[in-house]
Amino acid sequence: MSATIQTPLLSPPAVSPSAPTPRRRRPAARQSRTRDEDVIGHVLMNKKKFKCADSSCNDLTFGRLADLRRHHEQQHARNRVQYFCSYAGCPRSHAETGGKGRSFGTRKDKRDEHERNVHERNNSDQGYSLAESF
Repeated sequence: MSATIQTPLLSPPAVSPSAPTPRRRRPAARQSRTRDEDVIGHVLMNKKKFKCADSSCNDLTFGRLADLRRHHEQQHARNRVQYFCSYAGCPRSHAETGGKGRSFGTRKDKRDEHERNVHERNNSDQGYSLAESF
């Protein structure tokens, strides 16, 4: 008689549904900068400052990136928004003849501060003083 050897059947290892599955990440696609307006400045390593990239700024530097961005928006950006005082008669509002008064540039915060400090303080007078507008 012959003896048979039985081998146990092996089942595949159990995979826990909560166990993370290893995944390979694709390398991030590099964006090539083809437009000059993408670069608005440079970081100066030794001084820890930000330098405006425009040659007309004569090595103008800023301590914060936010300051460099604001400078770029005010001085170099195309189609920038300009803010004027909304009170009639103010030299910093639109002139009635269609011309413009002196604007606050792109600084909406400065326009709002001007209106609070100059005009809302004078609301009780119902008048406007040109000396107080600056």
